[in-house]
Parts: sequence; C-alpha cells; structure tokens
Amino acid sequence: MCDVSELRLEVRSSGERHVLELSGELDMANADELEGRLRELCRAGAREITLDLRGLAFIDSTGLRAILEAQQFCRQHGCEYFLIRSDSAMQMRMFEIAGVLERLPFRSPSEIEAIGR
Repeated sequence: MCDVSELRLEVRSSGERHVLELSGELDMANADELEGRLRELCRAGAREITLDLRGLAFIDSTGLRAILEAQQFCRQHGCEYFLIRSDSAMQMRMFEIAGVLERLPFRSPSEIEAIGR
C-alpha cells in the first residue's frame, strides 16, 4: 500500500514535451523533488512541461510556491508551462485565495493524452 504523504512523480515524454503526473502530497517535505525534476527537464532542452495535479491529495504553501517557481524557471528557459487542474475544489480554492488562479496556464487533460502513451 502506498503512503499518500509521499510525493510520486511519473514523467511521460514525447520528444521535448513532458507531462509530470503528481500524486500524493506536494508539501514542504518534498517540493524540492518537483523543483529538481523540472530544472532537469528544462536544462535538458524541454520545450513544454505540463504538471498534472489531478492525483494530488494535498498541496501546502510550499507546494504552491514550487508550482509558481517552476512557471518562472520554465519561462526563463524558453519552455512552455501548463497545469491540469486538481480534482479537489479545496486545492483550487487555495490557488484562488492566493490570488494566482488567473495567472496560471491551465489546460484540459485531453490536450496531453497522446504524450508518452
């Protein structure tokens, strides 16, 4: 049985396009893992990165910061950056309360279905 408190990252790739499927919790204990993986991909020449948030059970403020910093890092490296909305209304409310919901580039799951399948 998997521990929900862990962050699990599964990367699907098609050329220079990558989808990071996140599950578990994105918090202070593991946000650096996400940041490290994103930096690796950008430095390796990724042209597009999508974070799929649907599998996350929890995001804290450190996880939110990691998502925002990833957007900035991708921009600096000429890499397009997208998110797939969490299924959790509470998590989406956190983005809204933080005032970043409108600044984040969300896309629909159907737009990335072909990557790495």
